[in-house]
Amino acid sequence: MGGAAVALKVLRAGPLTTVQDLGRRGWQHLGVTVGGAMDAVALRLSNLLVGNAQDAAGLEMTLLGPTLALDADTLLALGGADLGATLECIGEIGALLRAVRG
Repeated sequence: MGGAAVALKVLRAGPLTTVQDLGRRGWQHLGVTVGGAMDAVALRLSNLLVGNAQDAAGLEMTLLGPTLALDADTLLALGGADLGATLECIGEIGALLRAVRG
């Protein structure tokens, strides 16, 4: 919130990688499904780790994640299941729900 914009470049898209927020509650009576992140707790905690609003959108990855490049030093948080995520600058990230600078 309020920081400099960072460009995120997708080098290789991961299958089933989507942008998700917490969904649309309260619209089911009009036929709109809630949708949103499969692990809402992990999304909220990851957002808090990097100083975002709890309901900010994030990337949700299933099975294999994408290969991404950032154009500046950036604070990232990973949460949810362990998919063996790595950062080129530090290798295997290890603990989940951890903020890393990469």
